[in-house]
Amino acid sequence: MKALFVYSRDSGRKDFQKSISYVRKKLSSVFETMDFCLSLSVEDSSSLYESAAKIYDALIIVGGDGTFHHALNVLMTLKRRPILGFINHGTLGDVGKSFGVRKSLRSAIKVLKKQNIKTIDVGKLETKEGDYYFAYCAAFGTYSDLSYVAKRGQKKHLGPLAYYLLSLKQIFNREKTDYRRDGEKKKVSFSMVLNGKWMGGFKINSQSSLTDGVFELYEVSGGAFNGLLKFLPFKRIKPTIVSSASFTGLSQKEWCLDGEKGPKGDAKLQLIPHVLRVFSL
Repeated sequence: MKALFVYSRDSGRKDFQKSISYVRKKLSSVFETMDFCLSLSVEDSSSLYESAAKIYDALIIVGGDGTFHHALNVLMTLKRRPILGFINHGTLGDVGKSFGVRKSLRSAIKVLKKQNIKTIDVGKLETKEGDYYFAYCAAFGTYSDLSYVAKRGQKKHLGPLAYYLLSLKQIFNREKTDYRRDGEKKKVSFSMVLNGKWMGGFKINSQSSLTDGVFELYEVSGGAFNGLLKFLPFKRIKPTIVSSASFTGLSQKEWCLDGEKGPKGDAKLQLIPHVLRVFSL
């Protein structure tokens, strides 16, 4: 199996280049060919992903949830998609945890060595701005912008604490969003669609899966700490199970996709089942 490893100095917590020799040694029995490329920009990464799809059996990306999100959006536009592997160098690593890849190089190597492949579901958001794909989360409203509002320097030095400190500013924000979901009127503090177990570093739904063919939709209308206490294990709200949904009346409301800044306004949500192959435990 031929594999291309793509890494960037702009994402993640450490300089991956220092670990290349270690990775070669540990995975030499798994991949007959291992090439490593440094991406210097988002455009550079896109070009590398597209090239990998034509030549390599596997594409291994190094970075955080944003890196995975970008690779996903490139691969979903291609007819041929290599198996996607992930070395989790992010701050929270929600998407990596879904595949059993914790925030350590040893964890990623363990998964890649196992060579277990899952074909996962992917979310699609259709908007006036175009189509966008996401792996584990689509959200809007309070708290949804924390991951990309936090400054890179803060995330590097404070880790998850950078997000939690920002969330304190929104705990008492009483602003609510009026919209219609599939024609039904809604008024919520925040709305969150999950395609997995993890969000914000916390396990939200242990019963969820990236391969079950459905989303879990949480529409939080308020409460103590602006709805956060509704996610405590002993009183957690129950999600609405959907595979598609339409959201109208959002005007210029901004979506967050996999922790990244997304499009604005009305959108149609759709689950695409079993469409992307990934290395997983």
